[in-house]
Amino acid sequence: MKKYFVLLFLLLFIDQLVKTLATNPAHNFGIFLGFWHPPTWFLLIFWSGLILFLCVIFAFLSPLRLSASFLLAGIISQLWDKIRFGYVIDPIVLASLLHFNFADVYIFLGATLMITTLILKKKEMHLSHF
Repeated sequence: MKKYFVLLFLLLFIDQLVKTLATNPAHNFGIFLGFWHPPTWFLLIFWSGLILFLCVIFAFLSPLRLSASFLLAGIISQLWDKIRFGYVIDPIVLASLLHFNFADVYIFLGATLMITTLILKKKEMHLSHF
């Protein structure tokens, strides 16, 4: 389990470092990839609940620890920016409408990996109702 904590903190460090070094980042007031702009209080409640849920998965479902590490790193990094600045820093701008950060990539990879793992290891994990 220690290697997943190391991965989690390494991913957080990389994302925050890239955001700090960005020369002309976009300011994202929404959530994933800049879509949907809910109030900050809603995001804090939603992300806190999601973090708690992922911590439970991290603690009890070892096949999902890698995906939970990516998801937690992405969500915590986004939440940290939202609390500090009131917006999320997006240093990667591909077009005027498409801007993102490593945390977005972590969330996408973590969700994809979690869904894939759940499908492939359904019987092994005793998730008969999934």
